[in-house]
Amino acid sequence: MTIFMNNLKRLYRDKFTLIVMLVLPIIFIAFSMFAIGNSTTLNVAIIDNDNTKLTSVFKESLLSSTELVKLQEEDIAQKLISGKLDYAIKIEEGFTQKLIQGLDVKVGTYSLKETNTSASIKFLAESFINSSKNIAVAAKGSEEEFYRGMDLYISDIVSANYLSIEDTENDTKDNTYLSLGFMVMFMLFMSTNAAALVLEDKQLKTYGRVLSSPVSMRSYFVQNLLSNIAIMFMQVCAIFFILGFVFKADLGPSRGSLMILFGVFSLTAVALGMAISSFSKDLRQDNAMSYLITIPMSMLGGCFWPLEIMPKALQQLANLTPVTWVLRASEKLLYGSSLYDIGSELAILLLFALVFLIVGSNKRVMMKG
Repeated sequence: MTIFMNNLKRLYRDKFTLIVMLVLPIIFIAFSMFAIGNSTTLNVAIIDNDNTKLTSVFKESLLSSTELVKLQEEDIAQKLISGKLDYAIKIEEGFTQKLIQGLDVKVGTYSLKETNTSASIKFLAESFINSSKNIAVAAKGSEEEFYRGMDLYISDIVSANYLSIEDTENDTKDNTYLSLGFMVMFMLFMSTNAAALVLEDKQLKTYGRVLSSPVSMRSYFVQNLLSNIAIMFMQVCAIFFILGFVFKADLGPSRGSLMILFGVFSLTAVALGMAISSFSKDLRQDNAMSYLITIPMSMLGGCFWPLEIMPKALQQLANLTPVTWVLRASEKLLYGSSLYDIGSELAILLLFALVFLIVGSNKRVMMKG
């Protein structure tokens, strides 16, 4: 295992490797855990096309727990995607009159993704509207009686602030999920950097000397593969330790399952790095190809933003990257799924690894140059 141990020493002596392996991931994780933060006040927009006393009271009832944002209906989608808006409600013209008459009325709602945050606002809105409907039934179509009943209802409302443990946990998990996305990206960078050792050996003429020794090409390839996987798994262990014990991240009920998942992804990432290196003539070309492949793959796979905000065509294309599957499995594990539940994702990651290994171990390609 001479080549195996020598590769470990070479990688750890390289300061750039150590930066990519630990320093940069920690910086990005710290940013995702603390700099982004979680807003305690929810931003809600109400598009009021009715403008009655009832809709004014409705907006006032939400002010105790939300921040009302003024915007046009056509700007809702952009604000939701940018994170400047949590929820939007649209009230159609004639809403109040129809409600007083006893007709079944509803409000339009907009949200980026169905989460506990949006669900809480939805509950508040539905509670107010349902109470208004009940008062309208009792008023029997009389607007005067309706508003008298609404005045009594409003006077009995108790303003309360709720600290939802479940919501707090989900906010923490969201930050952890974003941290794992950054971790995946730097694992890809690390894998391509480690796999470039073969090219370095070629440039230094070490490759030819090794193959002229009793070490076979198969042994050389396997030891390179194992050394790269070992480095990647050390990176995974170090970052998980920092996440759990330094940043106190919520890693879900099964940290062991997450470790297994990222252990499998380590193999996939290393195989990808070797495939990229096998098509590169020198280190400069390898670096260029690595960035051209790993950065778009990270963006497409969801390391920076939710897949839901991308067009459907890009969401379908994202399924062709291993990043999508490791993050999808990570999300399942963070929210309580078991290793058995991510069996399909693990199988797909192993399939990606097999394909990349077949490409990377092609002797004819590796012997070029």
